[in-house]
Amino acid sequence: MHSGGAEAPARGRPDATAPGEGAHEHVPLLGVRALETGYGQVQVLWGVDLEVRSGEAVALIGANGAGKTTLLRAIAGQLPAWTGLVELEGQDLGPVPAHLRVGHGVVMVPEGRQLFAGLTVRENLLMGAFARSDKAEIDRDLERVETLFPVLSERRGQLAGHMSGGEQQMCAIGRALMSRPRVLLIDELSLGLAPVVVDRLIEAIAEIRRDGVTLLIVEQDVTNALTMAERGYVVESGQITLAGSREALLADPRVQESFIGI
Repeated sequence: MHSGGAEAPARGRPDATAPGEGAHEHVPLLGVRALETGYGQVQVLWGVDLEVRSGEAVALIGANGAGKTTLLRAIAGQLPAWTGLVELEGQDLGPVPAHLRVGHGVVMVPEGRQLFAGLTVRENLLMGAFARSDKAEIDRDLERVETLFPVLSERRGQLAGHMSGGEQQMCAIGRALMSRPRVLLIDELSLGLAPVVVDRLIEAIAEIRRDGVTLLIVEQDVTNALTMAERGYVVESGQITLAGSREALLADPRVQESFIGI
């Protein structure tokens, strides 16, 4: 999106006072260190380590139930870390609740979209800007989102619950973009969507990256995931079991056998 006025730095680009500038440029934008968490008494993640550098798109791949969504939820602050750290530019996000992590630029597109079905498309998009007061920049960002996904402009007055699954996914991504994310977490981008819609979403992800947004993407289809990302992590039974470049993972016999069916 557009960087616009001084009060709202462009997404993906720290402003002049942001931590991580200067001497700390080597620090990854997002770091997960020895993270363990779960639900109730059930542990799901075990000693997870990963990092995402500014401007990267990184994929999380693995079977259903492997812990990918749990990892995204922990990064977004929806689940507390039992042990370990989630860091943004080296700063511990542990004390920061989910709604304030959005203000730091960590924004999640949840599985199933979770739109407000009784609100219009435009109202759902504006929910993404709830913490912002820069009206002129909000208007510019709305224009950018509707350029990225023209159907949202055509249906701005329609109730979100009446749209197709693909249109709802576009709206959910647009809502997240209205928060001006620095790190965009996307859970199950293509789940249940027609191939032609998935192709359009993959194109949109490439455009979002060109706008400077860093991405961590959970995607069941490994080929799609590694089309969007230059690196990936394989999650199995709550642990990272493999990591590498797009090319290395696509060529790895374990990935081919377990996830691609070669």
